[in-house]
Amino acid sequence: MIDSHLIDLTGYFFNNFTVIMVIFALIICILLAPAFDFERANGFCLGVILFCCVGLTGLWGFVMHAFFPSLNGQFSSGTLSPCEFDVALAQLGLGLSGVLALWRDFEFRFAVILSASCFLWGTAAEQLYSHFIRHDPSAGNSGMLLYANLAIPAFLWLLVAFRSR
Repeated sequence: MIDSHLIDLTGYFFNNFTVIMVIFALIICILLAPAFDFERANGFCLGVILFCCVGLTGLWGFVMHAFFPSLNGQFSSGTLSPCEFDVALAQLGLGLSGVLALWRDFEFRFAVILSASCFLWGTAAEQLYSHFIRHDPSAGNSGMLLYANLAIPAFLWLLVAFRSR
């Protein structure tokens, strides 16, 4: 028999995967970046954040949209979207690009940041629209995922800005 606390913990982990990856990436950056000079620390943090917050969360999003669309629909609005598989494929491309960005040069990372910003800020705009216009305050529209969708690209662009100085 599976312990109900384990089920609760697993559900919490999967519902908050993006936020957990943000926290994980920030901890890695805080612990390991001081070992480098400023420019290398900036590049290191850029790679880690792209890997965790764009790559792994993109792959997670692909799995959730492609294989568990009903769970994903319950989290966001309670209804299943006919575009779940389209979103899954977009998440797959973004996820693979984010994972590869850990080992690639700045130009590749810049392209991933641009793509991720369009996707994440576009998703955040839809979440805000759903929350305020459609009056749908579900966790997927007004919870931590919304804040992560706004913060991840903003933080990546800050790192890009500090890199060029």
